[in-house]
Amino acid sequence: MSAVEPFAQYRGKRDYRAVLFSCAGLETVEQVAQLFDGEVMNTRRQRSLVALDGPDIVGTRVTYRSETCFLRSGNEDRRIALRNGKEQHYEYEVCVLAYQKGRVPTFLVAVPFASMARELFGKIHTARPNAAFRYFRPALEAVVSALLDPKGKLERLRTVGINWVVAGDTGRSDQITVRGTDVVHSAAFKHLHSPDSKLTLALRKVQVIHEGIGGQQRLKLTFDKFGNYGIWVTQEGQNLPDVFRVFEALRKLDLIQAEAAFPVRNREDEPLMP
Repeated sequence: MSAVEPFAQYRGKRDYRAVLFSCAGLETVEQVAQLFDGEVMNTRRQRSLVALDGPDIVGTRVTYRSETCFLRSGNEDRRIALRNGKEQHYEYEVCVLAYQKGRVPTFLVAVPFASMARELFGKIHTARPNAAFRYFRPALEAVVSALLDPKGKLERLRTVGINWVVAGDTGRSDQITVRGTDVVHSAAFKHLHSPDSKLTLALRKVQVIHEGIGGQQRLKLTFDKFGNYGIWVTQEGQNLPDVFRVFEALRKLDLIQAEAAFPVRNREDEPLMP
Protein backbone atom coordinates (compact mmCIF):
# COMPACT_ATOMS: atom_id res chain seq x y z
CA MET A 1 0.00 0.00 0.00
CA SER A 2 1.42 3.37 -0.99
CA ALA A 3 2.45 5.72 1.83
CA VAL A 4 2.29 8.79 -0.42
CA GLU A 5 0.02 11.52 0.94
CA PRO A 6 -3.07 11.25 -1.31
CA PHE A 7 -5.17 13.99 -2.90
CA ALA A 8 -2.24 16.41 -3.31
CA GLN A 9 -3.06 16.96 -6.95
CA TYR A 10 -6.20 18.98 -6.14
CA ARG A 11 -5.59 20.27 -2.64
CA GLY A 12 -5.86 23.91 -3.83
CA LYS A 13 -8.48 25.89 -5.70
CA ARG A 14 -10.36 24.20 -8.54
CA ASP A 15 -13.77 23.50 -10.05
CA TYR A 16 -15.88 20.77 -8.46
CA ARG A 17 -18.99 19.10 -9.91
CA ALA A 18 -21.82 18.53 -7.44
CA VAL A 19 -25.39 17.38 -6.84
CA LEU A 20 -27.81 18.33 -4.06
CA PHE A 21 -30.37 15.86 -2.74
CA SER A 22 -32.32 14.61 0.26
CA CYS A 23 -34.09 11.42 1.22
CA ALA A 24 -36.10 10.30 4.21
CA GLY A 25 -33.89 7.90 6.12
CA LEU A 26 -30.62 9.55 5.06
CA GLU A 27 -29.49 11.46 8.11
CA THR A 28 -25.67 11.50 8.22
CA VAL A 29 -22.72 12.05 5.88
CA GLU A 30 -21.56 8.54 6.75
CA GLN A 31 -24.79 7.09 5.36
CA VAL A 32 -24.32 9.07 2.15
CA ALA A 33 -20.72 7.85 1.82
CA GLN A 34 -21.98 4.27 2.01
CA LEU A 35 -24.08 4.86 -1.12
CA PHE A 36 -20.93 5.07 -3.24
CA ASP A 37 -18.72 2.79 -1.11
CA GLY A 38 -16.79 5.74 0.26
CA GLU A 39 -14.62 5.63 3.37
CA VAL A 40 -14.96 8.51 5.80
CA MET A 41 -11.56 9.83 6.86
CA ASN A 42 -11.49 10.31 10.62
CA THR A 43 -7.79 10.36 11.47
CA ARG A 44 -6.72 13.55 13.23
CA ARG A 45 -3.55 14.02 11.22
CA GLN A 46 -5.54 14.37 8.00
CA ARG A 47 -6.92 17.85 7.53
CA SER A 48 -10.56 18.22 6.66
CA LEU A 49 -11.32 19.45 3.16
CA VAL A 50 -14.13 21.61 4.50
CA ALA A 51 -13.79 24.60 6.81
CA LEU A 52 -17.23 24.90 8.42
CA ASP A 53 -18.53 28.02 10.10
CA GLY A 54 -22.09 27.25 11.13
CA PRO A 55 -23.96 24.85 13.44
CA ASP A 56 -26.37 23.74 10.70
CA ILE A 57 -23.69 22.36 8.36
CA VAL A 58 -21.46 19.33 8.86
CA GLY A 59 -18.99 17.93 6.37
CA THR A 60 -16.14 15.54 5.88
CA ARG A 61 -13.59 14.18 3.44
CA VAL A 62 -14.43 10.80 1.99
CA THR A 63 -12.04 8.46 0.19
CA TYR A 64 -13.39 7.03 -3.06
CA ARG A 65 -11.57 4.20 -4.84
CA SER A 66 -12.01 3.55 -8.53
CA GLU A 67 -10.39 1.43 -11.23
CA THR A 68 -10.41 4.53 -13.45
CA CYS A 69 -7.76 7.24 -13.52
CA PHE A 70 -9.76 10.45 -13.91
CA LEU A 71 -6.70 12.71 -14.16
CA ARG A 72 -6.19 13.91 -17.72
CA SER A 73 -2.42 13.71 -17.51
CA GLY A 74 -0.84 10.32 -18.12
CA ASN A 75 2.18 11.24 -16.00
CA GLU A 76 2.61 8.47 -13.40
CA ASP A 77 3.96 11.00 -10.89
CA ARG A 78 0.58 12.75 -10.82
CA ARG A 79 -1.51 9.62 -10.49
CA ILE A 80 -2.49 8.25 -7.10
CA ALA A 81 -2.33 4.50 -7.55
CA LEU A 82 -2.51 1.84 -4.87
CA ARG A 83 -1.43 -1.65 -5.79
CA ASN A 84 -2.36 -4.90 -4.08
CA GLY A 85 -0.82 -7.77 -5.99
CA LYS A 86 -2.06 -7.51 -9.56
CA GLU A 87 -4.95 -5.23 -8.63
CA GLN A 88 -4.69 -1.47 -9.00
CA HIS A 89 -7.05 1.30 -8.05
CA TYR A 90 -6.96 5.06 -7.69
CA GLU A 91 -7.93 7.09 -4.64
CA TYR A 92 -9.85 10.35 -4.85
CA GLU A 93 -11.20 12.86 -2.40
CA VAL A 94 -14.95 13.45 -2.29
CA CYS A 95 -16.61 16.22 -0.32
CA VAL A 96 -19.85 15.38 1.49
CA LEU A 97 -21.76 18.10 3.32
CA ALA A 98 -25.06 17.95 5.19
CA TYR A 99 -27.30 20.96 5.73
CA GLN A 100 -29.28 20.03 8.82
CA LYS A 101 -31.77 22.88 8.96
CA GLY A 102 -35.12 21.21 8.48
CA ARG A 103 -36.79 17.90 9.15
CA VAL A 104 -34.74 16.05 6.52
CA PRO A 105 -31.10 17.04 5.86
CA THR A 106 -30.03 18.28 2.44
CA PHE A 107 -26.77 16.76 1.20
CA LEU A 108 -24.15 18.06 -1.19
CA VAL A 109 -21.71 15.64 -2.81
CA ALA A 110 -18.89 17.26 -4.80
CA VAL A 111 -16.10 15.69 -6.86
CA PRO A 112 -13.08 17.25 -8.61
CA PHE A 113 -13.46 15.69 -12.07
CA ALA A 114 -16.37 15.73 -14.55
CA SER A 115 -15.85 12.12 -15.64
CA MET A 116 -15.68 11.05 -12.01
CA ALA A 117 -19.05 12.75 -11.40
CA ARG A 118 -20.76 10.49 -13.92
CA GLU A 119 -19.44 7.35 -12.21
CA LEU A 120 -19.90 8.37 -8.58
CA PHE A 121 -23.26 10.13 -8.95
CA GLY A 122 -24.47 7.10 -10.90
CA LYS A 123 -23.59 4.88 -7.95
CA ILE A 124 -25.51 7.14 -5.59
CA HIS A 125 -28.55 7.05 -7.87
CA THR A 126 -28.44 3.27 -8.16
CA ALA A 127 -28.15 2.88 -4.37
CA ARG A 128 -31.02 5.25 -3.47
CA PRO A 129 -32.57 3.92 -0.22
CA ASN A 130 -36.20 4.49 -1.21
CA ALA A 131 -38.61 6.33 -3.50
CA ALA A 132 -38.42 9.50 -1.39
CA PHE A 133 -34.98 10.33 -2.85
CA ARG A 134 -35.09 13.76 -4.54
CA TYR A 135 -32.54 15.92 -6.37
CA PHE A 136 -32.74 19.69 -6.09
CA ARG A 137 -32.33 22.00 -9.05
CA PRO A 138 -33.02 25.70 -9.51
CA ALA A 139 -35.85 26.71 -11.83
CA LEU A 140 -33.67 28.64 -14.27
CA GLU A 141 -36.27 30.92 -15.84
CA ALA A 142 -37.68 31.89 -12.45
CA VAL A 143 -34.20 32.44 -11.00
CA VAL A 144 -33.23 34.79 -13.84
CA SER A 145 -36.51 36.69 -13.41
CA ALA A 146 -35.77 37.13 -9.70
CA LEU A 147 -32.22 38.30 -10.46
CA LEU A 148 -33.57 40.99 -12.77
CA ASP A 149 -34.98 42.81 -9.73
CA PRO A 150 -32.05 44.87 -8.38
CA LYS A 151 -33.87 45.41 -5.06
CA GLY A 152 -35.12 41.86 -4.72
CA LYS A 153 -34.24 39.23 -2.16
CA LEU A 154 -31.35 37.91 -4.27
CA GLU A 155 -29.34 41.13 -4.07
CA ARG A 156 -26.24 39.20 -2.90
CA LEU A 157 -26.26 37.14 -6.10
CA ARG A 158 -24.75 38.56 -9.28
CA THR A 159 -25.07 36.86 -12.66
CA VAL A 160 -21.71 36.48 -14.41
CA GLY A 161 -22.65 33.97 -17.12
CA ILE A 162 -25.71 32.68 -18.95
CA ASN A 163 -25.85 30.00 -21.62
CA TRP A 164 -28.86 29.50 -23.92
CA VAL A 165 -29.76 26.88 -26.49
CA VAL A 166 -30.82 28.49 -29.78
CA ALA A 167 -33.80 27.05 -31.62
CA GLY A 168 -34.95 27.82 -35.15
CA ASP A 169 -31.68 29.18 -36.54
CA THR A 170 -31.51 26.46 -39.24
CA GLY A 171 -28.26 25.06 -37.87
CA ARG A 172 -26.23 28.26 -38.15
CA SER A 173 -25.84 28.50 -34.37
CA ASP A 174 -26.87 26.17 -31.56
CA GLN A 175 -26.03 28.09 -28.39
CA ILE A 176 -25.14 31.53 -27.07
CA THR A 177 -23.12 32.39 -23.96
CA VAL A 178 -22.89 35.86 -22.44
CA ARG A 179 -20.36 36.61 -19.69
CA GLY A 180 -19.82 39.76 -17.68
CA THR A 181 -19.99 41.36 -14.26
CA ASP A 182 -23.81 41.64 -14.27
CA VAL A 183 -25.22 39.79 -17.26
CA VAL A 184 -28.96 40.11 -16.57
CA HIS A 185 -28.67 43.90 -16.54
CA SER A 186 -26.43 44.11 -19.61
CA ALA A 187 -27.31 45.53 -23.03
CA ALA A 188 -26.55 42.14 -24.59
CA PHE A 189 -29.13 40.41 -22.37
CA LYS A 190 -31.76 43.03 -23.21
CA HIS A 191 -31.08 42.69 -26.92
CA LEU A 192 -31.33 38.90 -26.87
CA HIS A 193 -34.76 39.18 -25.26
CA SER A 194 -36.02 41.93 -27.55
CA PRO A 195 -38.23 41.29 -30.62
CA ASP A 196 -35.36 42.51 -32.79
CA SER A 197 -33.22 39.50 -31.93
CA LYS A 198 -35.63 37.12 -33.69
CA LEU A 199 -34.14 34.23 -31.71
CA THR A 200 -35.89 31.49 -29.76
CA LEU A 201 -33.78 30.90 -26.67
CA ALA A 202 -34.01 28.27 -23.94
CA LEU A 203 -31.99 28.71 -20.76
CA ARG A 204 -29.41 25.97 -20.25
CA LYS A 205 -26.90 27.20 -17.64
CA VAL A 206 -26.57 30.10 -15.22
CA GLN A 207 -23.44 31.15 -13.36
CA VAL A 208 -23.67 33.44 -10.33
CA ILE A 209 -21.37 35.07 -7.81
CA HIS A 210 -22.45 35.01 -4.17
CA GLU A 211 -21.12 38.09 -2.39
CA GLY A 212 -20.45 38.50 1.29
CA ILE A 213 -20.71 41.63 3.38
CA GLY A 214 -18.93 44.49 1.65
CA GLY A 215 -19.22 42.89 -1.79
CA GLN A 216 -16.49 40.31 -1.20
CA GLN A 217 -16.75 37.39 -3.63
CA ARG A 218 -17.51 34.27 -1.60
CA LEU A 219 -18.65 31.73 -4.16
CA LYS A 220 -18.89 31.16 -7.91
CA LEU A 221 -21.70 28.72 -8.61
CA THR A 222 -22.95 27.28 -11.91
CA PHE A 223 -26.17 25.31 -12.27
CA ASP A 224 -27.90 23.87 -15.32
CA LYS A 225 -31.42 22.83 -16.26
CA PHE A 226 -30.78 19.22 -15.23
CA GLY A 227 -29.62 19.81 -11.65
CA ASN A 228 -25.85 19.63 -12.09
CA TYR A 229 -23.84 22.14 -10.08
CA GLY A 230 -20.37 23.52 -10.70
CA ILE A 231 -18.53 25.12 -7.76
CA TRP A 232 -15.28 27.05 -7.78
CA VAL A 233 -13.85 25.75 -4.50
CA THR A 234 -11.36 27.92 -2.65
CA GLN A 235 -8.48 26.66 -0.53
CA GLU A 236 -9.58 23.81 1.76
CA GLY A 237 -13.21 24.26 0.71
CA GLN A 238 -13.74 27.36 2.84
CA ASN A 239 -16.55 28.61 0.61
CA LEU A 240 -18.50 25.35 0.27
CA PRO A 241 -21.00 26.15 3.06
CA ASP A 242 -22.08 29.16 0.97
CA VAL A 243 -23.71 26.73 -1.48
CA PHE A 244 -26.35 26.09 1.17
CA ARG A 245 -26.81 29.83 1.76
CA VAL A 246 -27.60 30.26 -1.92
CA PHE A 247 -29.80 27.14 -1.85
CA GLU A 248 -31.76 28.45 1.15
CA ALA A 249 -32.25 31.88 -0.46
CA LEU A 250 -33.63 30.25 -3.62
CA ARG A 251 -35.80 27.80 -1.69
CA LYS A 252 -37.42 30.58 0.33
CA LEU A 253 -38.54 32.14 -2.96
CA ASP A 254 -39.84 28.80 -4.30
CA LEU A 255 -37.10 28.75 -6.92
CA ILE A 256 -35.91 25.20 -6.16
CA GLN A 257 -37.55 22.15 -7.72
CA ALA A 258 -37.35 18.65 -6.23
CA GLU A 259 -37.19 15.83 -8.80
CA ALA A 260 -36.61 12.09 -8.81
CA ALA A 261 -34.91 12.05 -12.23
CA PHE A 262 -31.15 11.56 -12.35
CA PRO A 263 -29.36 14.79 -13.38
CA VAL A 264 -28.50 13.98 -16.98
CA ARG A 265 -24.94 14.89 -17.88
CA ASN A 266 -23.88 15.67 -21.39
CA ARG A 267 -20.27 15.31 -22.54
CA GLU A 268 -17.95 14.49 -19.65
CA ASP A 269 -15.43 17.12 -20.79
CA GLU A 270 -18.02 19.89 -21.16
CA PRO A 271 -16.95 23.12 -19.40
CA LEU A 272 -19.03 24.55 -16.60
CA MET A 273 -19.82 27.61 -18.73
CA PRO A 274 -19.13 27.32 -22.51
